[in-house]
Amino acid sequence: MGKKRSIKGAGIALVGVLTLLSLTAVAQEVRSEISVQGTGFFTKDTDGNGIRQHATDTGGFLVGYRYDINRWLGWMLDCT
Repeated sequence: MGKKRSIKGAGIALVGVLTLLSLTAVAQEVRSEISVQGTGFFTKDTDGNGIRQHATDTGGFLVGYRYDINRWLGWMLDCT
């Protein structure tokens, strides 16, 4: 009887997890999205044999906006 109860409990837990996942998937259907990304490249100076090497540090960012007209059609704008 203990095995049947544990299998039934596992089945109920599985149904609960699947229900929760399906609810979060429905909640993610938003029509517009804004994104911001950043990057950087920072180097170390070197010094050897009387020669000093210095590379330029650089960085950048990307801002994007996406709008979905429906499930298969949308448009996107990126600015760097």
